[in-house]
Parts: sequence; C-alpha cells; structure tokens
Amino acid sequence: MSVTALGEPYQPDGSGQVVMEAEHFDLNVSQGGRDWVEDFTPGYVGDSAMQSVPNSWHKVTSDIASTSPRMDYEVEFATPVT
Repeated sequence: MSVTALGEPYQPDGSGQVVMEAEHFDLNVSQGGRDWVEDFTPGYVGDSAMQSVPNSWHKVTSDIASTSPRMDYEVEFATPVT
C-alpha cells in the first residue's frame, strides 16, 4: 500500500494502520482565540509535540467545531490493482 499526504510520507505500521506525527499537519486552523503551536520541550518522540494555546484549562462545552483550533491531515490511500 502506498500512503502519502501532500508529499509527506506516512508509514503503514504493518497492521493496516497508518502512523503519522501530529506536527506533520497539512493545515493548521486557529479558531476561538486558540492556536496549535509546536512545543520543542525535550522528551517528545519525533520533531516536537503540538500544544493548543493559550492553555487556560477551560473546557469548551458548546459550539466546539467553530471555537476550537484544528489541524487537518490529508492522506491518500492507493489500492493496488489486481
């Protein structure tokens, strides 16, 4: 199986699942006064981690789709022709 996302290769893990890292997003959308930003604190696996800021520890309980930041990932699955 071939798996790519806008030129960024993602690797199948052998069990039929695709493994990708959060910081390899295709689109980062700020909403509700919050953003996803890279966190380079040592100890993470991969390039970095992602953190939603500002982190005020408030729960978003309504209108989540339009008030929460999001990261989009575009993945194309190619199935071999037999």
